[in-house]
Amino acid sequence: MEKQKRQFVTKAHNAYDLLKEVRTLILEEPRRYNQNEWMSNIADIPDGYTHKGVILSRETRPACNTVGCRAGWVNELAHPNPRSYSTYETGDEAAKILGITTKQAEHLFAPFDDDDRDSAWGTVENAKKGARGITVFMAHHKKQLQAKRITPPKA
Repeated sequence: MEKQKRQFVTKAHNAYDLLKEVRTLILEEPRRYNQNEWMSNIADIPDGYTHKGVILSRETRPACNTVGCRAGWVNELAHPNPRSYSTYETGDEAAKILGITTKQAEHLFAPFDDDDRDSAWGTVENAKKGARGITVFMAHHKKQLQAKRITPPKA
């Protein structure tokens, strides 16, 4: 049986560059980003179904059928064997990859404020908001993130 090639793999060698990749990934394709969803493959969810407040269709689903939050994308890009995690495991694993504390992880990986919890994922506005959160975090913790080495997994 042929091993399936991973679709998303980091080229980063430190946590700072990994977060830049996550930020780029969600800005390039906003439909891949939902801060309230750690990581989901929505390929088997039929068009017309409402998933996290968005009616799925060819226009709303990402081509890769993968939707995730910041922590989910850190895991997906950097983990040698990405798997399905629970909400807490996703954040813990991503924090370990990035070399950040629990308090830092709470800031970076927390869902949006309650007012925004039901905002439509997949929109450019939502992706920009998610990217802005990454940018602010990177600015505050630049030296720490640059010092944390990452060994990219094999594709």
